[in-house]
Amino acid sequence: MHLKFSVNQWALWSLPPNESPITAENVYTGKPSLDSLSGMVKRRMPSSAKAIQQLNDNHHWHQLPCVYASKHAELSRTYKIIRQFNQDLSPALFSMSVHNAIPGLLSVINHDDSVYTVIDSMSGVVEMAVTEAVSWLSQYPKVKVVYFEEDSCTEAELTEADKDSGMVLIMVIESGDDCTLSLESKSAENQELKSNESNQNVIQLVNLLTGKQENYQNPQPRGLWQWQRKPVL
Repeated sequence: MHLKFSVNQWALWSLPPNESPITAENVYTGKPSLDSLSGMVKRRMPSSAKAIQQLNDNHHWHQLPCVYASKHAELSRTYKIIRQFNQDLSPALFSMSVHNAIPGLLSVINHDDSVYTVIDSMSGVVEMAVTEAVSWLSQYPKVKVVYFEEDSCTEAELTEADKDSGMVLIMVIESGDDCTLSLESKSAENQELKSNESNQNVIQLVNLLTGKQENYQNPQPRGLWQWQRKPVL
């Protein structure tokens, strides 16, 4: 597989308590203000949803076809529900625990009737989302990719190398040839490359988007994802 496309717009929100690993104009930290929403709505929104909403507000990215991608979504809510199995479960808590809860919530809040899909992949979440987005470019001039993840919950008992950090990355995919994404079967040369199980590798992708590096590899169990970007002038 070999894809060519352009990413002319993007932004990252590093969710608390993490600090931003990169200094750039479109990299944000802290608590989203969400001045456009009422307090009642904001109280019901998960932290990832708040960051997505603020980035869309900041960059006027509402009303775009969108591919949402997340490995675990609001996994902490699922664990909370499991702990309440012997009690009366909250319908609101359950409704927000499903994988497409955040995209649905944002569509309702913003009266956004743009087409969207929600995917998950254990072999390159961001890459599979970009692959899906590129396939839509025959129908739409721009497609938004929204990757979101919360901090790994303690119940998952992950090693340090497997833990995710809370972040939201939004990229607007367009036709072009600034970026190349390819998937190669693991050969004898790259068979020993260790797969990236945490989302810390996303920071390398952000370095590629900022022009700090021109190549980036993301080894996964099913193959080796390779990114390349033309020099940012």
